[in-house]
Amino acid sequence: EGVGVRLGERARFESRQYLLGGERVACGLAAALDGRKSAVELSCRYVVGAGETLDATHTVRARGRDTRENLATSGFLGEGAAKTLRETIDLVHGAKGSAGNESETVMIAGENVVNKTLPTILCDEDDVAGNHGATIGSVSPDQLGYLADRGLSEKDAQDLFVRAIFDDALIHAGAALAEAAVRARAAAVLGAEIAADLAQEGA
Repeated sequence: EGVGVRLGERARFESRQYLLGGERVACGLAAALDGRKSAVELSCRYVVGAGETLDATHTVRARGRDTRENLATSGFLGEGAAKTLRETIDLVHGAKGSAGNESETVMIAGENVVNKTLPTILCDEDDVAGNHGATIGSVSPDQLGYLADRGLSEKDAQDLFVRAIFDDALIHAGAALAEAAVRARAAAVLGAEIAADLAQEGA
């Protein structure tokens, strides 16, 4: 999937991406913020299961003054999963007063995981701000102890994290076709019983 947008003065573009698994998934988003006070807001959530591959690229170029760019990504990587995420915010000459932010949170479950996160902020202008950060890890021993005291295993915690992504996708599914796709994928990843619960919550 590839999406490209060009934003004029005071235009705002909001995108929610849900990449819920598949043998090989590739997607891209390119946004040109040409107008003054234009803005882009991207929320990307992903699940990469055992042996699956995800390749995602998000590129935002700000040319207008006082623009805002916010790219927020979070996801789950299972046993043997491979993910590459390239995120670029380019604050072009002329984009005075603009501010961009990139962030990612990743839960890694299992061994032989390949996780590549490549955040880039380019700047050719004064009076701009650019930030990026990533949080990558698995469930810590302290967290495992906390969960065990409440009757939850590490697998239970991982399943809750993945289920939350599917819950969010279902809540924001804007059409019947999207809802059906989320439910079908949830059944494949989490099982039919949990998928049925999701369907009831979304109804």
